[in-house]
Amino acid sequence: MQLLELPVELLDLICEALYDDDDECEARITRLNACSLLRVSLVSKTLRQIVRPWIFKEVRLQYPSHRANLLLRTLHALPSYGHYIQYLYLWNRQKQWSGSLDDLGFLFSVLNNLRELYAPLFPPGILRNVLKDFRSCSTLQYLCLDGSSYGVRDLFELLSFPCMSRFYLFSFDDTACCQDEPHQSIHAPLTELDLEQSQIGQPLFGHIMSRCSRLEQLRCLVPFPCAAERIADEWAVTWVGSSVLVPRPISMNFLSLQICEFKETLTELHVLTSRQTWTGHDGSKLDLREFVRLERLSASSSCFFMATNFENDRLGFHELLPPSLVNLDVVWGPESGIFFQVPTDGTSIEDQVRLFREREDGKMNNHNWIIDLALQKTSQLDRLRSIDFHESMLLPGRPGIFDLEDWQLPAPVAQEFISAHIDLRVSYRCSISLQ
Repeated sequence: MQLLELPVELLDLICEALYDDDDECEARITRLNACSLLRVSLVSKTLRQIVRPWIFKEVRLQYPSHRANLLLRTLHALPSYGHYIQYLYLWNRQKQWSGSLDDLGFLFSVLNNLRELYAPLFPPGILRNVLKDFRSCSTLQYLCLDGSSYGVRDLFELLSFPCMSRFYLFSFDDTACCQDEPHQSIHAPLTELDLEQSQIGQPLFGHIMSRCSRLEQLRCLVPFPCAAERIADEWAVTWVGSSVLVPRPISMNFLSLQICEFKETLTELHVLTSRQTWTGHDGSKLDLREFVRLERLSASSSCFFMATNFENDRLGFHELLPPSLVNLDVVWGPESGIFFQVPTDGTSIEDQVRLFREREDGKMNNHNWIIDLALQKTSQLDRLRSIDFHESMLLPGRPGIFDLEDWQLPAPVAQEFISAHIDLRVSYRCSISLQ
């Protein structure tokens, strides 16, 4: 049987195999597959009609560019081709915008079947104006963009796309738009939300969480309280010292209450805390014990521990974890340590290095709280499979002083985790040299 004698359904499956719609495939492989599809389209008119949706399905475009002009020329002649484009990746490397807003607006006007828009490297002010006319799109499910020129209302309008399930926001700073209140009626049908690269304080974070109902994955950067802070605005802003604006702090009690609404849906949680002093820590802890589906947890140590209360704050750590947990990852910042308290009273870098060297000599016997995680395997954490505790190598202003070294587990610790079938890795700072 000749190729063209095959049923259309089989020919379409062949095109799908050539397209290789795999999230993990490299861009080079994607380009090779696109070339293969283009070659197939030259065989006959029948194959061209079958291949066409696969050729246009994913478009990676620098705008403006010669390639963008070719695409626009095609779409002006045949607007129906816009229906084939489901995944659009836009970027712009120019320091100053030189493209046509009319052409960009036209491009979005024919994208009536767009599923994903990835544009974190595209001028946010330009895209913001275009998306205002595009927000009625009923097919967009994934949006990733630079939010540095967006206000709070703009943000909630983006979240309100009727089919939006995954939203990734970079460089949004709510200290610049604290008076811009969101509409109360907007609902966000999200399952994945990534705010890890944005500055979002307590009030706005609460507004966002209250608009979501079924989050499954959440990534966020939590602003921690600072020393010498003064409330400058009830909406979002805190003054530090005399002139620096930071988002209004989020305590672990507040965070626990906000995300508790998703205790039956959340499967992944990633929480980082901003690099601020520990003096404002209120002692509250992230409580996740009621979550029934949470399997992956990655968090800063400040979500669970206080650097200034080392002796007691690790006791009962396992009680804060969900019984559904499979993977646990905790990172200790520059003002905290896994095995002992890092000085926060102005101790010199040289003295801190000396303390680390003492620890390298074997003074790491405060690990009972770690063993508790293995002991609780059968009664509370029966699904736990891996634990990764590690300390940050970076100290502000003094890079290169520390490296990471894996803790050689004492025999009793190793035996407990082997018996519990848990893979434990602990990496701590070790000094390189005094600089």
